[in-house]
Amino acid sequence: MTSATPPLPRRSPRARHVDLLSKGRGRERVQQILNGISAFGALLVVAELRIADHLADGPRKVTELARLCEADAGYLRQILRVASSLGLLRTTNQPDTYTLTAEGRSLRSDLDDSMLPATLMAATPFWMQAMCALPETVRRAEPALPQPTYEYLADNPDARALFDWFMHTRTAPVAQAIARLDFQQARKVVDVGGGHGVILAKILQTHPHLTGILLERPDVAESAAIYMAKLGLQDRCEVIAGDFLDSVPAGGDLYLMASVLHNWDDENAGRVLRNVRQAMDAERAGPAQAWCVDLLRPVVSVQVGAPPTAVLTTVRMLSLFRGGHERTRAEYETLLAANGLTVTQAERLPGDMHLMIAAVPPAEDASEMPQHRPAAAQSTGRPFPGGAS
Repeated sequence: MTSATPPLPRRSPRARHVDLLSKGRGRERVQQILNGISAFGALLVVAELRIADHLADGPRKVTELARLCEADAGYLRQILRVASSLGLLRTTNQPDTYTLTAEGRSLRSDLDDSMLPATLMAATPFWMQAMCALPETVRRAEPALPQPTYEYLADNPDARALFDWFMHTRTAPVAQAIARLDFQQARKVVDVGGGHGVILAKILQTHPHLTGILLERPDVAESAAIYMAKLGLQDRCEVIAGDFLDSVPAGGDLYLMASVLHNWDDENAGRVLRNVRQAMDAERAGPAQAWCVDLLRPVVSVQVGAPPTAVLTTVRMLSLFRGGHERTRAEYETLLAANGLTVTQAERLPGDMHLMIAAVPPAEDASEMPQHRPAAAQSTGRPFPGGAS
């Protein structure tokens, strides 16, 4: 005769209460993430209707804003309430009247560092498709898109123009910060994949003794040449149409790669770096440096509050570029070391961007690129000896 199965211990009311609270918090967190979609919708209305531009000169009533935006006043009023709760606007002591906050001011179209193009870019069909296709992208290990991102931009002039505006405003604060660094020992800056040349142009304007080379794809190089000529820099900057995965122009003593390596997996990023390393070894009188500008992903991404920008940007990079992702500082150092470069200094830049400065190890033969451990980077100091310029 078998003994009866002992009854399972009963859970205390307190334990069941804790479980319910935990489940409730879990649901609340997921709902908070989902609410981001609605928050973005309100942000998009403020952006597309140019609310910040209409409020640039001071507060306005909702009815006046609706007239200027050619929008329905009732619907607009609802959205402005949401925008106010998001911190973009605030009400005044006048009824039904709104004014800009500092955060909302960032959406003005006349600012060099405006967030308006970033908002509009995020809402374009291709960008939205990339996010919706992300599950399939994760299955395939490549973007589940009808064509590569840069090919799409080349085929769609309106999207290309918006993307260029977005990159210009995103880069402007970084360009100003980089231009304030020391370039006294440099003579020629090679901007690898430099877009229209916002950073290079700012460097050349700030340091008249410098000349530059900008390497870009043919569909971008033509616009970059026009941009340089518009600023009167055509005699000091050579624009070359090419592919940095194939080769990089020699002759520079500073090679700049801004928001380039995060587009690529380690294999292709390594190709870029090896081409830069070969260019650094050729036709130069003194030591050259490689300046890499990217977001740095924190080692620990789980925290209270909003995730760091570099953590979420990886999602965008994966959705648009095969193997694209943000790296930790250690991963960056390992990548550079594997391709014959050692990090020597680091600078923090606006917008959570970082400048990693690397050089060829002094004892290394120029014909070899051995695997080695990177030296500890310094968090202070200037890129070139001689003090900040």
